[in-house]
Order: sequence, then structure tokens, then C-alpha cells
Amino acid sequence: MQLTYFKKILFGTFIAIFAFAGTPALSIANTLGNPPVIIIKPHPIQLNAASWLLMDFETGDIIADHNMHEKRAPASLTKIMTAYIIAGELNQGTLKLDQTVKISETAAKTPGSKMFVKQGSRVSVDDLLKGMIIQSGNDAAVALAEFIAGSDSNFVNLMNKTAKALGMNDTNFATVDGLPGDNQYTTAYDMAILARSFIEHYPKVYKLYSEKTFTFNGIVQHNRNKLLRTFEGTDGIKTGYTEKAGYNLVASAVQNNQRYISVILGSPSAYVREQESEKLLNFGFSKFADQLLYTKDSVISLDDTAITDATKDAKLTVIGKDTITKTIPKSFVNHLTQKIVLLPGLKAPINKGQKVGTLVISAGEYQVIEIPVYANNTIERAGFFSRWFG
Repeated sequence: MQLTYFKKILFGTFIAIFAFAGTPALSIANTLGNPPVIIIKPHPIQLNAASWLLMDFETGDIIADHNMHEKRAPASLTKIMTAYIIAGELNQGTLKLDQTVKISETAAKTPGSKMFVKQGSRVSVDDLLKGMIIQSGNDAAVALAEFIAGSDSNFVNLMNKTAKALGMNDTNFATVDGLPGDNQYTTAYDMAILARSFIEHYPKVYKLYSEKTFTFNGIVQHNRNKLLRTFEGTDGIKTGYTEKAGYNLVASAVQNNQRYISVILGSPSAYVREQESEKLLNFGFSKFADQLLYTKDSVISLDDTAITDATKDAKLTVIGKDTITKTIPKSFVNHLTQKIVLLPGLKAPINKGQKVGTLVISAGEYQVIEIPVYANNTIERAGFFSRWFG
């Protein structure tokens, strides 16, 4: 497991140390001499899958992972991107749910999982979207792709352009439905990016992933994501399987207003992918929490820090430019400390807005984050005699 932002602290020589506080104005407090606190971070988790990760939806932080950038066959996870593009068309108003699509021979004869549309029939976009998302219908995916882009190959081009725009840098699609294709691959990390963007930008369409069954032409089919029935708070998103890919599952769940996205790629069976997804989600909900670490423009006063060449009694205050929330182990929450590390050689004059150092937030020996800080006031340079004889 990789906890990418928890690193051991290297203490510098020009450091202001102070206790964590959530108030707008923060003052320096000397914590040296306090008894040491032993802080234990969560034990690494081991899963039976080729690659996997757990992402916090709110912060985008990767909580745990294994081979998250390893290229793998996506199988039917491909249809998440197909649905994402359809959701975008619906959101822009260029596509309507009540529009009907004439089913081509190609779509009707697409192999693999089906919603069983008939060649020459007309089916609403609404039904095709549900058939693709809930039933994982390859025929529905091809029909929608042809309707939007004229052909499935044109639609694949849209998929790859969208992947690039989202920052899915290790993904390439070759089919609209996830059936094996030349040079088709993705990663656990890229699938998490896609799922997060789907949930954030297209919540109405995303809700379809929580539907447990869908009936079309008298045929009732069940959502293959069994976590909808077995794991509290699960509301999506998609399973996938081919012989090359193994058993894949992207899942998302919400408990106590906290949402996680899990990705399992290349597990040995449908049962294992479900069990490992539950382990991963449980790991997040039980061991981690979102923590507000800094509020934009909160003032930090360095009352006890002398600035070289500054006028007598000059006091520097600093601020950060962004509000920062991170996902951290629950065991860290009550043991957070902060320190300001000023830039080497910093001396007056200092202009307001000038970068002067970093705010380092830690829990015991584990560094959580470094935040750039900037002068909130101007520090004048002392005159010659004050500097030499003051």
C-alpha cells in the first residue's frame, strides 16, 4: 500500500513550531518538551487482484493502492466512458431521453452481454442508456455510439479525446462496449478519475448505476454489481469481465457523508472482486477521515521569530492561498501539529505577498502536507546602524 503524502519529517534549522488550531488567527506555541505521542498509521491492506486503489471522492486523495498505473484490459468498464459521453450530450441538451434510435444490424448482432434489442426496431435513448448501464448491454452501447457519432469507430475517437481531457493518461479505447480490441487498455487510477468525474458532473445519469434491475421487452435482468445488495451505501458503478482482463469492478459507496471510490482490476473471480471491493471500502470508512487542515487567508503570526535585518519589533504574519482538506488516518486527527519553515536566507525587506516558506502539517513523525505561505504584511529593512549596532 502506498500512502503517498505521509512522509517522515526532516527538521530544518529555521522553524517555527506551533500546535494545530482551527481558528482564523494562529499563534506560535512552543511544543518542545511535551511527552512524545506514539501515532500508529493503518496497517497496509493486501488484496487478491492485479491492481487496485481506493480514492476519496471529496479530496481525490489516493488512500491505498497496488499497481494503480499498470495497464490492464478494461472489459465492460469501457462502458463507463460510453455512458459518460452520453451523459454529457444529455447535459448539453444535444440529446434527449425520449429520442428514438433505429437499431442497426451491427448493434443487434453485437456479441456478449445484451439487453436484446431487435434489428430495425426503434428504442428510446432512455431505454438504451438503462440497458447499457444496468444490464451492461453491448448492443445498447453500439446503438448509442452509432446514433451519436455515426459509427462506433467515430465514437471511439470521442472516447479517447475525452479520456485525454480528463487526464486519463494511461488509457486507450478501441471499442465502445469493452469487447477485446487492439491496443485497448486502462489503469485503476484512470478508472477512478473517470468515476469521480461522472459522479461529480452527471449525478442524474449516475443514479442509474444504483438500479438493481431493468426490464426490456419482458426480459428482467439484474445489475451485475452485487455490492448494491451487500455493502451499505453502495450506489454504483460497474463490473467487467473478459478472459484477458479478469474480473473488474469499479464501486462507490457513501457512509456518514463520506464517499469512496474503489477500483479492482484483474481479480480471479466475480466473488473475489466483490469481497476485495468490500475490504477496500471498509478500510477507507473505518480508518480514514477528511480533515480541514487550512482555511484560505487564515493568518499565522510568527511572534517569536526574528527576521534578519528587520526593523526593531517587526513581526511577520503569513497566509496560504487555498483552503486545504486532506484525507488522513483517523489516528492522526487529534495529534496534528503545524510548523512554519522559512526559506533559507530570508531577510528584510519582505514585501506583502512574497513567498516566505511553507506550512508543514504533521502527525508525530508523519508529514501530512506542505502548504506554501506568503507574507501578509511588509517587513521593512532596518537602517545601517540598527542592523550593525541595534
